[in-house]
Amino acid sequence: YYSSRMKTKKTLRLYFTLLIVIINCSTISAQEKDTIPYVLYRDKLTLFCDLGWHASPFTIQGKFTKGINSLSYEHNMHLNFGFGFAYKVLALRFSVSLPKYMEPPEIKGRTMSGDFSLRFSLKHNFFNLDYQGFKGYAIINQYEWDTTLTQETPNVIYPEIQSNDLSVNFWHFFNPEFSMHALLGRIGHYKKREFVKTFYLKGTFDIFRVKANSSMLIPEEIQNDSLDLYKISKIGAIDLGVIPGYILVKRWNKFQASMFGGLGAAIQLKHYKFGNKSRANLFLQPRLDLRFSVGWNKPGSFLMMHLDTDFKTIKIKNELRLNFQSYSFRISFGKRFGLKKDRLKFLNRF
Repeated sequence: YYSSRMKTKKTLRLYFTLLIVIINCSTISAQEKDTIPYVLYRDKLTLFCDLGWHASPFTIQGKFTKGINSLSYEHNMHLNFGFGFAYKVLALRFSVSLPKYMEPPEIKGRTMSGDFSLRFSLKHNFFNLDYQGFKGYAIINQYEWDTTLTQETPNVIYPEIQSNDLSVNFWHFFNPEFSMHALLGRIGHYKKREFVKTFYLKGTFDIFRVKANSSMLIPEEIQNDSLDLYKISKIGAIDLGVIPGYILVKRWNKFQASMFGGLGAAIQLKHYKFGNKSRANLFLQPRLDLRFSVGWNKPGSFLMMHLDTDFKTIKIKNELRLNFQSYSFRISFGKRFGLKKDRLKFLNRF
């Protein structure tokens, strides 16, 4: 009888101990959930559409004739319309270019373009792969030194000039409370009114170039005859860089805004061709990272605006400099829908 009573007491103590542990774990879990500054709606089906544009203008600087120190090259643009869905870990987006150019073809020509992107996140890391290609540029305000042009027709269109840019980027965020999904706003948003901040480290790998097929990038009228380099027909680089930076995210009621800012450096293998000659050099170049987003986001819907920028430079001695820029702007609108358990059974497996 005594032995049985002791076993009963030990069993009760064990059950009581387990109950305390379960209560404490539940409390800690609830506290951790309450301290998370964002909310994700992975169990809701998100349908969205967006409208935006991509641009890759560039400038070439040098000591040209007629007092010209810089040439600005711009292409014509289409608006891009995208639509898709996101649910659990699955997301899919399609996009088409609208047929009408944003500028009259007489001003900036009929540019052909192509692009694609891939983005995903894993814990405190974010990855993306982007490609943009444009063929058909115009030198802006060439009428200032070309007497055959007027203010009504200020530019000369060069349909053979093209640019290509392939970029692979990786971000690591040091704050465990930061979420890239919540910042982008498609499947979630931040919920705290105070600032959410984090340092980040960005790794970049870029391959980019501009070239003129069967011609030269710089018009003959302003080439300096003493420098063969100004007969350049292709210039590009392969960059491998690291950019440390900082992110701020702020929410006011249903509005949310964020900003990326970073400055780093890249090891650059630059290559260029002029006449029948080709050259390649290794160099160190500064790199800048700037991104902005702002919008209205609540549990059932969102309207967000995103601006991504990228700046790259190639310097050839002290005689020539290429400044290559990339801009991407997008407005996206979406609705989130709750799903019953017996619907979308395939997706509910995730």
